[in-house]
Amino acid sequence: MEILRMRRISIFLSCLYSACGTASSAEFDAELRARRDRDTQRLERGLAGESTFYLVKSLNRKCKEEFRTIHLFQTLDEKNPMLAKRCFHLVSDDLLNGSKAETTLFSKYAGDLLSYLQRKIDVKAGVHAEISKRNPKVRIHRIMQSLECTKLERLATKLADLAEQGGDKLTEDGLRRTATKIHLILGWDKPDKSLIPLLPLFTPR
Repeated sequence: MEILRMRRISIFLSCLYSACGTASSAEFDAELRARRDRDTQRLERGLAGESTFYLVKSLNRKCKEEFRTIHLFQTLDEKNPMLAKRCFHLVSDDLLNGSKAETTLFSKYAGDLLSYLQRKIDVKAGVHAEISKRNPKVRIHRIMQSLECTKLERLATKLADLAEQGGDKLTEDGLRRTATKIHLILGWDKPDKSLIPLLPLFTPR
């Protein structure tokens, strides 16, 4: 339901930007910021949910003030952790690529880093299963490229770096091994039986 709402918000924003093309830039920016500020206050007071957070994030990006999204999430972490947990997936990448305080916040909501990565892989695995069902002759390499699995490889490496900073050697090793597996699959352009055991990595669980 929330995903559907966020898609509708994306369509709404696209229409809004187009419709306001004839308005003066200053007036349009002022209206965007006013809408953003109202919704930010509603979130801080616990009067709105995930779809509103997504809208605020989109407006902050349009205003080139993405730092406000992180600040809002930090506020929710202090005042409304349950809502912060629901909105975490909308800021997880920004937190992981941010300052030490932000990566600490990422770790708090991500939980076990290996499980976090596996959840991300499982999302891609579900899409992979759909593609394979519709066209079983599609090469695994092309499927993996279409699923943007290079992003998963980078994510696994970043999570491994985060585990290393936290002194969790066991988790770090597991994440680096997973990154290597993803890299091998991405490099598989021709069928290679030796790599077949790696494919369960992208099997839905």
